[in-house]
Amino acid sequence: MKAETQDQPPFDSEHPKEHLKPPMPGLGYKTCLVDNCSPTRTVEKYIPEEDRWHMLAPLPVATHSLAGCAFNGRMYISGGVDQSGTSNKVWRYSPDVDKWTPMAQMLTNRSDHIMTRMNSKVIVIGSFRDFGLPSWNFVMAGERYDCETNQWTYLLTLKKPVVNSAFFTMNNSLHILGKEISSYNCSINTFIQKINLSKYLEMNNTSGNGDSNINNDDKKFNDNNNVDGCQIFSYEADISLIYHFFGNVITSK
Repeated sequence: MKAETQDQPPFDSEHPKEHLKPPMPGLGYKTCLVDNCSPTRTVEKYIPEEDRWHMLAPLPVATHSLAGCAFNGRMYISGGVDQSGTSNKVWRYSPDVDKWTPMAQMLTNRSDHIMTRMNSKVIVIGSFRDFGLPSWNFVMAGERYDCETNQWTYLLTLKKPVVNSAFFTMNNSLHILGKEISSYNCSINTFIQKINLSKYLEMNNTSGNGDSNINNDDKKFNDNNNVDGCQIFSYEADISLIYHFFGNVITSK
């Protein structure tokens, strides 16, 4: 999938590295926001075998800073910022009919967040509390979406904020690259926040923590957080680099 603002020039094929983001896992789509702060409805599909772009049905609402993933041959997108502010809307794209369908809305407004999938469950994590508020005002609750029942439930509470972060999934765990400024000496510390999705999803199915009627996105899920399902690891990295990789890593023993 490639998206462009309506008043911007078309995709520049001579400088693809300046525009393209990595493929969306599960479908042959790539995304491109020429200006990530300008809402857009334009959606295109890249056909690698033919090395060309194909126009798809436009997004129902012009949006930027949204997230997406694929399941069962369909694409799901969530949140972002539209003309009304930070959104909790969710849309599903069906390629067989070239149509976007509104799905159950997230329990929390989100933008610049992470959206990934495990089995038939979609997980969204992170975001500013609302677009334009101070950067320390974060959404710390994660949610899961059941693609079969079209229902959202709260899943976990993060240990560190997640906003516009690179990530990948490996061995049923989500690995998120992050950085923070130390309050002690103002140095920048880099870390990986590892979230055991299978453990949280299992506990969510057996405990009462998945109550979809909860409306407090800072609710502490005591039972879930007592397990070591969310871990923080420090690592050294060039802080001048900006990481945009996301995807799946498959390993075998």
